[in-house]
Amino acid sequence: MASFFNSAIDLLGLQEEIKPSYGPCIKWRFVKRVCLFMFIVLMSTSASASRLEPFGLQGMNITALAVTPIPQGIPMGSYLYAGTDAGGVFRRNLSSPDSGWVPIGLEGKKVTSLCVYHWGVGPADYNTLFAGVEPNRSAGDSTLLYRYEPEGKWQPADSGMIRLSTPGITAMAGFSYSGHEPPQPLFAGTPGHVARIYRSMNTGRYWQEVFSASGTFDDIQANQSGGHVWAGGGGSGDAAAAWMAKSIDSGGTWTATGPSNASNAVRAIAIHPDNVEIVFAGIEGAVIRTGDGGVTWDATGLEDEDVTFIGLAIDSADPRHIYAAGVIRGFSKVFPLWESFDSGATWQQIETRQFISAMTTIGADPASGNVLFIATQGTGVWRFQSGSFPPKVIRVPQDVPTIQNAIDSTADGDTVLVSPGVYMENIDFHGQNVVVKSLAGPAETIIDGGQKGSVVKFISGEDSTAILHGFTLRNGSGTAADDGNVYGGGLWCFSSSPTLSRNVIRQNMVLAGCGGLGGGIAVTGNGAPVIKNNSLHSNIATSVCDALVNYGGGIYVSGTSKARLSENTISHNSADFGGGIAVMDSARPILRQNIISQNFRGGIVVSQAAQPIIGGFPGEGNDITGNDGVDIERRSPDPGQDEKINAQYNHFSICPPTEEQVSPLAEFDTAHCQSLTVATYFPLEPGNQWTFGGSGTFTETIIDTFTLGKEYFFYRFDQFRGIEGLAMRLTEDNKLGYRLDTMSAIENTWVDFAADIGEQWTVSTGAGTWTVNLESKTDTVT
Repeated sequence: MASFFNSAIDLLGLQEEIKPSYGPCIKWRFVKRVCLFMFIVLMSTSASASRLEPFGLQGMNITALAVTPIPQGIPMGSYLYAGTDAGGVFRRNLSSPDSGWVPIGLEGKKVTSLCVYHWGVGPADYNTLFAGVEPNRSAGDSTLLYRYEPEGKWQPADSGMIRLSTPGITAMAGFSYSGHEPPQPLFAGTPGHVARIYRSMNTGRYWQEVFSASGTFDDIQANQSGGHVWAGGGGSGDAAAAWMAKSIDSGGTWTATGPSNASNAVRAIAIHPDNVEIVFAGIEGAVIRTGDGGVTWDATGLEDEDVTFIGLAIDSADPRHIYAAGVIRGFSKVFPLWESFDSGATWQQIETRQFISAMTTIGADPASGNVLFIATQGTGVWRFQSGSFPPKVIRVPQDVPTIQNAIDSTADGDTVLVSPGVYMENIDFHGQNVVVKSLAGPAETIIDGGQKGSVVKFISGEDSTAILHGFTLRNGSGTAADDGNVYGGGLWCFSSSPTLSRNVIRQNMVLAGCGGLGGGIAVTGNGAPVIKNNSLHSNIATSVCDALVNYGGGIYVSGTSKARLSENTISHNSADFGGGIAVMDSARPILRQNIISQNFRGGIVVSQAAQPIIGGFPGEGNDITGNDGVDIERRSPDPGQDEKINAQYNHFSICPPTEEQVSPLAEFDTAHCQSLTVATYFPLEPGNQWTFGGSGTFTETIIDTFTLGKEYFFYRFDQFRGIEGLAMRLTEDNKLGYRLDTMSAIENTWVDFAADIGEQWTVSTGAGTWTVNLESKTDTVT
């Protein structure tokens, strides 16, 4: 029973790890979540589309799901329940494969959560369904919660709850018990200006408030074996600081706990089914984990994602098999899904497609392993049959000598882990949707193309689960295409949609007869790759012919591509047009939060038919400044074209920009610009000084610069924190590295600007050694 409940509750939680708790219930939040089933839209993946099938209620907006936690009781059997936005609640008998959906009432009400509560009295056990609804106060109905009685009637079940201004029940969880055991509590949570947790000790007939917090309420999870209950949410108003609370006495008393440094709400929680000290929390961008009951927290394998994690589900047959889901920030109807077969240590993404409409919840089938039910907006309920075997992990060079050998021996969903070293290769993913990841990052893991073509190619329809993470790509010369052009010195992506993150792409050059396109990266065809948090510099697009035909020194995007470029640094690249980025043909990429500076022949060039979004929305602007030529230019503009390019909220050297920065101005909407980029945290220029006080006052100064070898450019200090002659540099993987003297062969990290919350590194100066733990981030500095 415990393992069944655990899988159910995990669903509610957000993403990554094991999240078993008990009390199968469901909840609704923005997209909706489940107590027993989590709210997530699972759209399908190219590899798994054949295992995704419609499961009824097509054309309806499903707002919540719940399943009987134990397939006994009254009514007998195993049932799946679905709540809708106006059509009431439906039930389907999972014990009968040919059964259909049957309406069971609450028509006209918007269901916000569902929960099946297993309880007993005497010799009999019962499965009782609860439905949270959005109150209709305009019609004089402020009921928040209903209980489904055996005779098929719904009775109000919110006695003791505060109805005034409460928008609804967003999550429920409970401890199951049989008729020969003492009653166990059932929990419900409400959002609003004050988030409240209620507990019922008599199967939902009366509720008592047991905890409250300022702000939103997002999730509640319970672990039956330990009597532990966790709840979480976020601050009210503009302050979205996370809050968490836990109880170790079945909800009798509560203690504030959790990730105090998280800057956004805890959207979901999961408790390990067998170890109540292990808890997972889903927040914006990451899933974090504690192994000591909330005293300390660390990032899990799913981190640094451009995703708000809203749900987590555990396979009822194997608690090591976990599903995590979220919504991509800025794309409210894009719902990525991951699964892990090793309790969250490694993950593979299940590609979401526009195969079904936006997801609202998911839940594991407690009676059938590897089965998920998916609720959607507009396309009803779906059933997903996951693969029952874990992906392989292949190590280079321990298992196979080269990265290409490793890729060629994989299947979709596998992972290739690459040890530090220089790999003289030209890589082609050959349509394999696999993760290729370095163990030590781009500074120590280099793929050198040897001027023999593109260093890496995605040209066989790979999707977003094909991932390249943490490499330096250098010395690529591009790939000659049938049209006579040469594409992608560092990387060429043709009609594919891979994910590229945390890579350094430098010193690549496409040299064409007449048409070099994409010195660093070329994206052509109709794909939608995600290019995030990479560094592209010193790449060149050029030709031997005497014509201005070379585009995109850093990145070239063409065709009908919808590439998403975010948080990349694109500098010191060169081409005839678009030294930083060239957007051509009918491409419609989204460029946000990139730094595009000091590129030769312009920052961004846009062709007549292309329609990118450059920044465009608050908090998503790019830093576009210091480029040779204009920062943004439209080539061959159509005087009769009315639609401007959305280039709002960007940073320019002058605001509003003039024709010297943006040309022609009439082609771009540059409203809400800013004239200064954010301040650099640690500016490195000769002559810069820092003065420190405290027990004594001292000054440290950058006295000169020098180069080690051909690549390492350092700034030398007269002293730094009392260390004489120390040398520093900002590395390509965004670390502030230092050497204790100019002849030292050992380089250490002072600050890791690319680290995620919870990551640690060691600083050693000779006079002492200590560990640094990144506790928080701010977006006011770079």
